[in-house]
Amino acid sequence: MVQNIARRLGNQFDAANSSCQAFNETFFMKSRSLDAAMLPDVIVVCGDIEPGATSVDTPSVLFEVLSPGTEARDRIKKWQVYQRLPSLQHYVLVARDRAHLEVYDRVAGQWGGFRVLEGLDTLLELPAIRVVLPLREIYQRVFET
Repeated sequence: MVQNIARRLGNQFDAANSSCQAFNETFFMKSRSLDAAMLPDVIVVCGDIEPGATSVDTPSVLFEVLSPGTEARDRIKKWQVYQRLPSLQHYVLVARDRAHLEVYDRVAGQWGGFRVLEGLDTLLELPAIRVVLPLREIYQRVFET
């Protein structure tokens, strides 16, 4: 799923000649002001990244794939930090055992949006980065489709 998400996002960014890039488990999200360092499953950064960088502090979108060992940390500890990042616009939690996403959206500067998306025929819309991802593509080769 992680590779599917990063690849599909990258393809859309390339097609749109976007300044955004998607990375899977490559860059740490570090924030000195929040005293935090975390490794998201997929991170979307829009704009330039310094050559040789190993971390970023301005993600636009973060994806976490939930597993029994990480779910509590992704839902609680990471979310407590992530929602304080000024650049972050969408936080997406991805279930690994079924086609199910939970999406937190920053709307007009506030974390007021929450969506639950179910089923392979559903679309994940991320307006802040102008991307639409079918859940079928996120879960490609994960479930029989």
